[in-house]
Amino acid sequence: MARLNGYLNQINIVETDQCDCGQARETVEYFLFRCRKWMTYRTEMLQCTQTHRGNISFFLGGKQPSDDQKWTLNLEAVQASIRFAIATGRLEAT
Repeated sequence: MARLNGYLNQINIVETDQCDCGQARETVEYFLFRCRKWMTYRTEMLQCTQTHRGNISFFLGGKQPSDDQKWTLNLEAVQASIRFAIATGRLEAT
């Protein structure tokens, strides 16, 4: 279940779409790549690539329309993203 405030606010579960850090709307992109609260947890995930940092599709295993036929899933990046999300505890049900 998505536990990010950006989504929860859209379905009227929480009053605000702001991240707990108070700096921006809590979206998947903000959670994975930008929120300073999770910087220390993000290190392993970002070590998977130098060229795809900030690319949600890459880290979640998706194929973008711009990817060519040589595209392959980077399982290391997907697994690192999952470990990151688990480590933060942010997506746990309350």
